[in-house]
Amino acid sequence: MTFLNPAFLFGLLAAGIPVIIHLLNLKKLKKIEFSTLIFLKELQKQKIRRIKMKQWLLLVLRVLIILFVVFAFSRPTVDNLSLSGFAPAAKASGVIIIDNSYSMNLKNENGTLINQAKEIAAGIVNGFKEGDEGALILTAASPGAGLRMTKDRTELLKQIKESGISSYPGNTANAVLEGIRLLDGTANLNKYIYLFTDFQKSGGFDAAEVMSFNGFNTSRITLITVNLPSVKSKNLYLSEPGFVNRIFEKNSQITVKVRTSNPGDEEISGRILSLFVNGERIAQKTVSVEAGAGVLTEFTFANRTTGFSVVELKIDDDEIPEDNSAYLSFYTPEKIRTLIYADKQENLRFVDLALTLDQENPLFQITKSSFSGVTADIEKTDAVILSAGNNLTDFSSFREYLNNGGGILIFPDRDVTPENLRKAFASVGLPQPEGFAGNKEGKPFTGFGETDFSHPVFEGLFEKGNKKEIESPSVSGYFKISSFTGGKRIISLRDNSVFMGEKNQGKGKVLFFTSPPDPQFSDLVFKPVFVPLLYKSLFYMVRWQNSDTVLKTGDYAENLDRLTGTGALRILKPDGNDEYREIKRQLPENRFGPFTQTGFHRFFEDKNLRAVYPVNINERESMPG
Repeated sequence: MTFLNPAFLFGLLAAGIPVIIHLLNLKKLKKIEFSTLIFLKELQKQKIRRIKMKQWLLLVLRVLIILFVVFAFSRPTVDNLSLSGFAPAAKASGVIIIDNSYSMNLKNENGTLINQAKEIAAGIVNGFKEGDEGALILTAASPGAGLRMTKDRTELLKQIKESGISSYPGNTANAVLEGIRLLDGTANLNKYIYLFTDFQKSGGFDAAEVMSFNGFNTSRITLITVNLPSVKSKNLYLSEPGFVNRIFEKNSQITVKVRTSNPGDEEISGRILSLFVNGERIAQKTVSVEAGAGVLTEFTFANRTTGFSVVELKIDDDEIPEDNSAYLSFYTPEKIRTLIYADKQENLRFVDLALTLDQENPLFQITKSSFSGVTADIEKTDAVILSAGNNLTDFSSFREYLNNGGGILIFPDRDVTPENLRKAFASVGLPQPEGFAGNKEGKPFTGFGETDFSHPVFEGLFEKGNKKEIESPSVSGYFKISSFTGGKRIISLRDNSVFMGEKNQGKGKVLFFTSPPDPQFSDLVFKPVFVPLLYKSLFYMVRWQNSDTVLKTGDYAENLDRLTGTGALRILKPDGNDEYREIKRQLPENRFGPFTQTGFHRFFEDKNLRAVYPVNINERESMPG
C-alpha cells in the first residue's frame, strides 16, 4: 500500500490524544469519607463494570475516528490488487496541470516555483505502473496546443522537462476543464488531476465550480491540488502605458506615460525607469512606490522621424523580469494621402488652397474625385475630406472605410439641401440637422460660443501657460444641430448648436462642420485658426495610426485586410521568427493572434512595413492571489 499524500500521516500522532485523556481520567483521587455518601459504596459491581466498558468503547471509537480521517486525507492506494487472483490491477489515468505563467518564476530556498512543480510532477510520472496513462497541460499554453493521453512515460517526462515560463495569460479553470475532457475519454477506472499552481489572480479557478461542470462525468475524477508555497517578493510591474498626445507630427513634442505598481507589503524606492525610443535610451527617472500603491510617470521627447516608431518603458530587472517593460508604438506620416470628394471641387477651393500652401515640401498628397468616382482607392488613403452634396447617393464605401479604421472630415456643400445633408450625415452615424439657419449672403448672423480646447485638434496650437482662445469668425449661415449625443462637441455656436463635432464610427472617426468652408457662410477661412485647425484634423484622423491600441498577450490584431492589397502579410515577431498569413476579409483570416509574446510585432506587405502592434504583459499575474 502507498499513500498519495503521505504528509498527512503525521496526523496519526493525534490518535494518542484520546488515550492520554482516558488515562488522566483514571487518576486516583484522594478519598474523603463523609456520611451522606456512604451509601454509594453499596453500588453493585455489575454497574461499575458496565460504566468501565462504555468508557473503553468510547476510547476505541475516538481513536478510530482520528485514524480514518488521517487515512482519508493521506489517500491510500493498493498496488497490483487483484480479485481472487484472476483480475489484473486497476489501471490509472492522470492529467498533470502545471501553471507556467510568469509568476511561477519566483524563487524561494528550494528554487523557482515552476522547477519545484516540475520535479514533483516528474516524481508522479515515475510512479506510473504498466498500463497507466497520462498527459501534461500547461495553463499558459497558447490555444490549439495538441493534447492527448499517452502511456509513454519517457515522452511525458520529456514534456515536463521542456516546459517553461510563458508570457501568455494562464487560465487554471480552462486547464482543469481540458483535463476533465481528456479523462472523460479514457476507459481506466482510476482518474486523477494533479494541479500545480501558485493561485495568482489571473488563474480564475474555483475547484467546486469546475468539478461540478455538467458537460462531463466527473464523479470518478479526483482533483489533487498541490499548493506551492507563496513567495514574498519585492517586485514592481509596469501597466497602463499610453500617450498624452493624440496627434503625431515630425519635430513635435510627444509625451508618454506609464504606471509603476508595487503589489508587495514593503515600500520599494530608488528604482530606475528608462525610456527607449526606437531602441535608444533617451531619458530615465528614479521612482519610489509605497506598498500596495502605484505611481504615474511621464516622459516628454522630441519626435525627429517619420513612419513607425516604437517606445519601450523599462524598469530595472527584479524578481519577475517579465513584467518590467511596457510597449507602445506610433506613426508619424511623412505625407498624408488625402482624397477630396465633392460635387464641384471649387466648393472646397479654400480647403485645397490651405493644404497646398507649401509647394516645395508638400505635406499632403492630394487626390480629387467626384462622387461618381468613389472606388476601392479609398482604401489606400490616410484621410478623406468630403463635401456632402446633393449628388452623394452611395454611402457604402464611406461606411466600410470608417468601419476599417478610416477618418473622414465632412463639410456641407454650399448647394446641398437640408434633406440631402440629413441623408449624408445619417449614413455615417451623425446627428440630423434640423434645417438651415442664417443666410447665404455673408451677412453676420452668429459666432462661436464654447470651445473644447482639450480636444486633440487644438494640441500644440497654444503656448503653455497662455490663455487658450481663438478669434471667433462671423458665421452667416449653418445647418443647425441642437442635440448631439454619443459624440463630442468641439466648437459650439452662441445658440449652443454644433459648429464642429466628432463621432466615432466603427473603428474610425468622423469630424464634421455644420457650415461650408465658403465666405458666403462664414469668414472662418480667413481666420488664422483655419489652416492649423484643418492640418490638426487630418493628422488626428490618419488611418494607420494605432497609438491608442494597447494590446496584451491573449489579444488579437483585428481587420488586417486594411493592411494589404495582395492578401499576404509577413509578421516579424519579437523573438525574430517570421510567420506568413493569407489575409481575407472574413474571420478568422482577417485577424492575427492570440499574441503569445510581449514586444513589437511588425506586419509587412512585401518589404513595406504596414503596422506595428505593441503587445504588453497581462499584469494580473503580478498581483498576489
